[in-house]
Amino acid sequence: MSGASRGGQRVVGAAALMIASIGISRIVGLVRMKVFASWYGATPETDAFVLAFALPDLVFLLVGGGVIASAFIPYFAGRVQRGEEDAAWRTFSNLLSVVGGGLALLLVGLYFAAPYVVPIVVARLSPDVQPLCIDLTRIMLGAQWFMFFGGLTMGALNAKHNYWVPALAPILYNLCIIAGIVGFGADQGLYAAAWAVLVGALISNTVLQIPALRAVGARLRPVFDPREPGLRQVLLFMVPVILSLCVIHIDTIISKFLATGDAFDGAATCLENAYRLAMVPVGMFAMGAGVASLPTLSENVAAGELDTYRRHLSLALRTVLFLTVPTVLLMGALARPVVGAIYEGGAFTGQDADYTALILVYFCAGTIGLAGQQFLPRAFYALNDSVTPCLIGAGSVLVHVVVAVSLFPVMATPGTALATAIASSLAFAAMLIALRRRIGGIDGRKVLGSLVRITLAGGIAALAARGSYEWLFGAGELSATSARVWAAVGPLAVGAAVLIALVPVLRIEEGLLFWDSLRRRLPGRRQAASDRAK
Repeated sequence: MSGASRGGQRVVGAAALMIASIGISRIVGLVRMKVFASWYGATPETDAFVLAFALPDLVFLLVGGGVIASAFIPYFAGRVQRGEEDAAWRTFSNLLSVVGGGLALLLVGLYFAAPYVVPIVVARLSPDVQPLCIDLTRIMLGAQWFMFFGGLTMGALNAKHNYWVPALAPILYNLCIIAGIVGFGADQGLYAAAWAVLVGALISNTVLQIPALRAVGARLRPVFDPREPGLRQVLLFMVPVILSLCVIHIDTIISKFLATGDAFDGAATCLENAYRLAMVPVGMFAMGAGVASLPTLSENVAAGELDTYRRHLSLALRTVLFLTVPTVLLMGALARPVVGAIYEGGAFTGQDADYTALILVYFCAGTIGLAGQQFLPRAFYALNDSVTPCLIGAGSVLVHVVVAVSLFPVMATPGTALATAIASSLAFAAMLIALRRRIGGIDGRKVLGSLVRITLAGGIAALAARGSYEWLFGAGELSATSARVWAAVGPLAVGAAVLIALVPVLRIEEGLLFWDSLRRRLPGRRQAASDRAK
């Protein structure tokens, strides 16, 4: 087997591993959202909790996990490829000291400035709940330092092709939040959820990561050298990375701000719930594939193997499309039953679920674009180009603002979701064009052919899923939680079965390769392969 073929299998295999682990994380995340919705519902107070993330999210955009990891992986992988691992770990230690120290000072300053800054950020929020929003913001600010540490660690571990521990972090984080709500929500209300966010970030992004660093041979040392060339290289690279990766988050902050002016009580909470559902396939597939492929793509570039880079990128992109497109079509076809299964019940009413489902449909129209905005920037980062996705991202934010402000008076909160769909789809197309020009093509005919077959299979699967829902549940009133769950799970299972059956029929290469990679990583299959090799 050629080196390129082994590299391609490693990209898909690592992506399969990341997607499977992130999938578990997203399932736990859905449980967390169900617990939160059942416990607190959709009210002005929950809007305050959602908007309390505004200031912490702004900090996260500056030095959060995805930003620091995306900037650090190409540098670290390149150093290791050239046999300079000791220098790479020195820069790691220096980043922890310089950036970590500066972040700690920033967070302390924001804690004391919160009573003055938060009312400006959430000006449209009811004055009655603004003090609650300030308190919750102060509690959750501290979580951002642990997120920074986890992101830096994730960058080093992924560059060493260790994906398991970083993938476990969000699972543990979500479990901590669930435990906090269930254990203390009755007495502490939304404060319990806020404290759970802080404790969950500490445990999942710090306590969990330290043993993994030791396992990969981390060479940490006390270093504080703001003039180190490696530090400057990573920080300069981070600036456009921040702007390109934060586009989606900026869009949601703008949308939440607009949603607080909706006549529907709890509109910002419904928007947040719909957004989190829409981001499930994005987080699982686009982010998983992007995180898994970035080290290999960076190594290809560092070794001067541009043709290999191009093949690996094309395969990874087609794999993302195979996993994302059918999932989005299924979610759009079953928006109401999916929302009902996850959120409806307790304090979250049927009307809340109806509004959330409507918003979700508009998000689904642009989920492929959202996936592209998560995956493609990393292809540029591997080329040591963080400026191009930054410029495209800036244009995307501008489009989103104009469209969202224009549509909100007519469509209210669903209009902001449609604006996100339009802006993200245009950004995805622009990145594809720019990347094609940069590397001389990404096997466009093969990508287009795969997309046509994938869309056909996903469309048939979505029709089958919707048809089964209408046949089995369409005429009934689903008041019991178990009935709502089955009304979503049953049709989704039908759709998934149809999709799996169509993969070999339509000869969807990416699907066959992905299933094969998953099978190879099952314990029994791995042992059998090892025995055959002997």
